[in-house]
Amino acid sequence: MHAMNAATPARLLLVLVAVAVLAATPKVAHADNAETECANIYSSWLQYFERKNCLRVRRKAEETRRCISKDLQRMESLAAEIKNGIRERMSLADAKRAMQTLLGRELPIVRAKDNAEDRVINTEITTNCASAFQFVIQLRAAPSGALKYVKIWSKFPPSGYPDGYRPALSRDFEGDRRRRQVERRRRAAEAAKKRTHERLRVEAAKRRAAEARSKRRQAEAAKKRRAQALRKRRDMLALRKREALAPPPPEKDHCAPDLAKRERIRRLGRFGIVRRVGDDTFRAGAHGVGFAAKGVGGFVAKGAGLMFCR
Repeated sequence: MHAMNAATPARLLLVLVAVAVLAATPKVAHADNAETECANIYSSWLQYFERKNCLRVRRKAEETRRCISKDLQRMESLAAEIKNGIRERMSLADAKRAMQTLLGRELPIVRAKDNAEDRVINTEITTNCASAFQFVIQLRAAPSGALKYVKIWSKFPPSGYPDGYRPALSRDFEGDRRRRQVERRRRAAEAAKKRTHERLRVEAAKRRAAEARSKRRQAEAAKKRRAQALRKRRDMLALRKREALAPPPPEKDHCAPDLAKRERIRRLGRFGIVRRVGDDTFRAGAHGVGFAAKGVGGFVAKGAGLMFCR
């Protein structure tokens, strides 16, 4: 009971101090977001000083954020000028002078940590606000002197702003060269493919034309052969007709006078196969010959005994 009575004056003193502090705090018509958030975090009247510190930190961060949002356009514009001011065909010394002109300070060329043969320029664009936010810039060149890239990274950015590598503010010269080389190879392959396709198309057209000409020649040759065979046949038929209608020469005429029976039959054979069609009557084709009966002793005199001959 005595201990409880001793603690009561101390508690009363704390209450009076808190009331006095709250009475001395200026009143605001509307609390801002930072004040509301800090009040929600430190809601007890015993956490007054923590709430004040939270409010101070929050308002300072908000002020820094507003400052960075205004300064960000300058930083991005300067980074874009560096990106556009450095061209692929520049030497490292020329690129260094261009960057020094834009940034207004001396920039050393050093060896790359990951490759002793490469040369780099490392620098940064800092904000004018009370913040560690900055753009880190690296320009790199190969041992041959050709520029590899100019890359920019965002470091310690405010919340909502992208962190790390910024491709929109960077240039990859080495990658551009590789892409152009790949594109040239692709175009060369396409051109070669088109030339091959065109050559094959022309060769196919020539082959089709040659086949068509060959077919025409073969058809014309076949037509000529048919016409020639028809002419030969007609000529042969005409010759046979003339030979059939023409009087036979004296040495081949089976109807010539004074011929023996055997000679007449032999000459009759020039008209075809000689067939015996009756007693002493012989035919070959449309021609024939008939002999009379045999004389005394079966002998027929030369040129005698001829009944008909045609």
